Amino acid sequence: MLRDTIIERMKELKINTNQLSEMLKDTVPRRTLYDFISKRCDTSSQVVSAVMEQLGLGIKKTKPEFKRRPK
Repeated sequence: MLRDTIIERMKELKINTNQLSEMLKDTVPRRTLYDFISKRCDTSSQVVSAVMEQLGLGIKKTKPEFKRRPK
């Protein structure tokens, strides 16, 4: 879900993975970013946080919805 949001934001900003990698070059290794964006592997919360911050994204706390099981 976060990955999809990041990819959508990259499209909105019209930047590709290489451009984002340059923006994050002192924070996130290029290979880590490529692997994450291309869905080859998951990554740490620190990497996701750095990427989201660079793209101007945040996480908003919401109240979870609980559904009751039918009897």
